[in-house]
This record gives sequence, structure tokens and C-alpha cells, in this order.
Amino acid sequence: MNTALLLNVALLIGAPIKDEPKKEMPSLVGEWIAVSAVFEGMELPAPNEGIKFHFTKEGKLIITEGTKSDEGKYKVDTTKKPAEIDLIPSEGKQKPTIAGIFKIEEGKLIICATPKSAMPDGKRPMDFESKKESGLLILTFTRVKKD
Repeated sequence: MNTALLLNVALLIGAPIKDEPKKEMPSLVGEWIAVSAVFEGMELPAPNEGIKFHFTKEGKLIITEGTKSDEGKYKVDTTKKPAEIDLIPSEGKQKPTIAGIFKIEEGKLIICATPKSAMPDGKRPMDFESKKESGLLILTFTRVKKD
């Protein structure tokens, strides 16, 4: 009986511990509308017509503001902490790639970014804080509900 008890304890101790199931980040795919913006620590007024970001499964990004629209691409790396995002202008545009970080929590998409050329050595932000003279912009979006 003692041998059986010791064998069971040994099996329990030697058994691999199961990792907690990893929570998968909610999908970025879909349409988001900007609800707030902070640049270098200062709250920016919301545009009258709203700014929308539409992320497709294929990596396409469509940005609309009222009747104006612009297209580009996006790339994400959710294995990094915090998750990284690059907003890439369409071919032929004389705009820099925007290097940033993002998170989705409580139904909100939060992006902290700056043009790569504005950060020393092309580094991206490391946290979601926009301080004076940092060159950082924090955009907060909510998902557009489909009727």
C-alpha cells in the first residue's frame, strides 16, 4: 500500500504542469472609429466627420475621414510585448511608414505611434504614454457595430 502511494505521489510530481491556455488577442480586422487622440500629452479635438480605420484580413488598411479616403497596408506582430503594428502608405505616396504598438482591451483599440523618422534609430514606442516633446500620438478607437 505504501508503495502504491509513493508511486502515485511520484507520478504527480513528475507529471508535466499544463500551462494556462493563452488568451488570444481579439482580432484587429474590421472597422474602427476614432474616439480620442492625444499628441505629446495634449488631448486633440475630435474631427467633426470622424476618422475610421478599416483593417482587412489581407493586410489592407483603408482610412476614411468624411468623404476623404486613403489606402495602405498594415503589418502586426502579436508575439511582441506590447504588440507591434506598422502602418504602411500605398505605393507612390511620399509618407513614412508609421511604427507603433497597439492593444485591444475592453472593446477599444489603442494605437501609440510615430513616423519612424521621428524616433531615434527608427525605434518604436515601448509604452502607451504620450509625453510632451515625445512625438507620440495615441489614438483610441471603438469598433463600428454592423447593423
